Amino acid sequence: MTYQELVSKLKDTYQEKDASKISEHLAIQFNIQGEAEGALYLEIANGQLHVEPYEYYDRDILVTTSAADLLALAQGSLDILEAYQSGKISAEGNLAKALLLNEIVTGSSEAPSPAESAPVEASASAESAPVEAPAPEESATVETPAGENTPAAKPSVKAPRMSRKKNRKRHK
Repeated sequence: MTYQELVSKLKDTYQEKDASKISEHLAIQFNIQGEAEGALYLEIANGQLHVEPYEYYDRDILVTTSAADLLALAQGSLDILEAYQSGKISAEGNLAKALLLNEIVTGSSEAPSPAESAPVEASASAESAPVEAPAPEESATVETPAGENTPAAKPSVKAPRMSRKKNRKRHK
């Protein structure tokens, strides 16, 4: 399949979908790897859905995938959340808006919640979990090789010393 054929199939597939229920603006750029390589975007504005063979610089989401997986997403045989969790697609940006794509494809007004779909692997959730440093008031401890917890050393910040010239005139 060529890039032009892929864009044509996506336009035909999404033309049949009803985006009138979507009141939000949505712009997804798809970077296709492998067969039919290229970039295209899907935009929903004022209830109208458009697929165009260009990059979209002010996009909400950037999705990188294969042509086959993109067609499966468009036809509804592949859920975007499951595809993301399984690694079939990679995405960056406002991922919550990606669920609007499921709403268009399935025609339902409810996008699946993360609890309803496959669980996220521990390695994926550990990478995305925020790391918090202890608050300045809290005392942090460090575990020593012997297994003891000892207070962590507080970082010391010293301001550089300013040298003054002693050019004072003596007054009598």
